[in-house]
Amino acid sequence: MSRAEIEYPDLVRTDVDTTGSDLDEVVYVDSKKIAEVHVQNKRLEARVRELEGQLASSASSPCSSRSHVRRIIESQSRYIEDQENKITDMRQSEQLMKQKIRGLEDQLDNIKAVTQERLRARDARIAQLGEESWRANHAVDRMQICFLDSNVVEAVEAIRSNIMNLVEKQEKEIANIERTVGLSKSRLEEYLVLVMKSGIIEMQKTCTKEVTALGIAINNVEFLLKAATSTSGDEE
Repeated sequence: MSRAEIEYPDLVRTDVDTTGSDLDEVVYVDSKKIAEVHVQNKRLEARVRELEGQLASSASSPCSSRSHVRRIIESQSRYIEDQENKITDMRQSEQLMKQKIRGLEDQLDNIKAVTQERLRARDARIAQLGEESWRANHAVDRMQICFLDSNVVEAVEAIRSNIMNLVEKQEKEIANIERTVGLSKSRLEEYLVLVMKSGIIEMQKTCTKEVTALGIAINNVEFLLKAATSTSGDEE
């Protein structure tokens, strides 16, 4: 367990199944990054308070030096506040992305429900056509048995041909419905994937940029702390 998970358990999502979708994994990772930024901010604030204490206890330090370091501390404090605001914005963006994804998932569920209904209607129609075809063939067979006249047989064959043409036409209509349903589902899935990937990439870029900037600020304060400590030692 990382220090961020210990100090900020409410910020780090430990209940996420990382074996799930790519989006769940990225949200989990970005939440950990946000928590790590919080930890770094707290460390920086502690060092700033430590430096302020050193300045207060070093009465012999020149006023200009204390004023310069204090301005730097105030600048870093404002930077920390900005980082906190950015973290809040990132979390709000994450929530908006989740809501958008939930909406798209609801749309996909609706399309799936409509598709299932159409498939059930298709199956029922196929069963009906099969039964009608069987009845027609059975009637034709009985007519052929009852009437041996060639003209009657030709008429019966014509009826059979018309019935088969009707069945073939219905099968083509069913195939067209299946293609339409499959195409709509495929397009929606592609759109969902594109939206999710775009959101994931944008969140990763934002987190990486903010963490890098904060690391640079921490290094700058570390350098100032060392310089201030060295200056206080020389003056004593």
